[in-house]
Amino acid sequence: MPLAARWIRLGTAAPADLVAALTGLALAQNARSAPILAWCSVEHAVESRLLQADEERYAYALIAPLVYAPGRASRWCAWALAPAIATYRQLGVRVHSSGNELILNGACIGRASSAQLGECVVASASFLTRIPRAAFEERVIEAVFRQRLEAQFGWQFDNSWADAEERAAIAQAAPEPALLR
Repeated sequence: MPLAARWIRLGTAAPADLVAALTGLALAQNARSAPILAWCSVEHAVESRLLQADEERYAYALIAPLVYAPGRASRWCAWALAPAIATYRQLGVRVHSSGNELILNGACIGRASSAQLGECVVASASFLTRIPRAAFEERVIEAVFRQRLEAQFGWQFDNSWADAEERAAIAQAAPEPALLR
C-alpha cells in the first residue's frame, strides 16, 4: 500500500524565501509526519546547505522524517537525485550522477544538497527549465517527476499547502516575512 505524501507547490520564490520555506517546513514536522516534496521556480541563483540552484531552474526538496531516508547521510543526495535522473531519462535526456552532481554530456547541470533539520532530512536539487534538445513545459517535467517519485519511493502524493503551524515556522525561519502564503 502506498505511503501518503504531500506535494507542495511554492510558486516562484526568491532564494531567502525558499530557504526559509524549506527550513520552516522541515522544523514543523515530527517523526510521524508524511513526507513532503516542495516544488518551485527559483528567481535567482542560490547556494546554501539546503538548496543549490541557478537561475532558470525548478527546485525541489524532499522533506521527510529520518525513517524514510537512507540510513547514511552520505546517501541523501543520491536519494534526491535518483528520481530526477529517471525523469530526465524518461524524457529522452541521458544524464547520470557523479557524487552530488547531475551530469549531462560531461557538464554539471545540477547539484544536490542535504541536511538534517529537526527530525527530518531535507534533500534538494533542481531541474533545468529548458532541457537540451527538448521543449518540455514545467507541467510535463513536474508530472513525470511525480510519477518517478511515486514509483521509486512507493509514495502516493496529494496536493497540499502549508498549514498554519508550518506557515508560522516558515515566517520564524525567514529573515524577513516569507512571501509564501
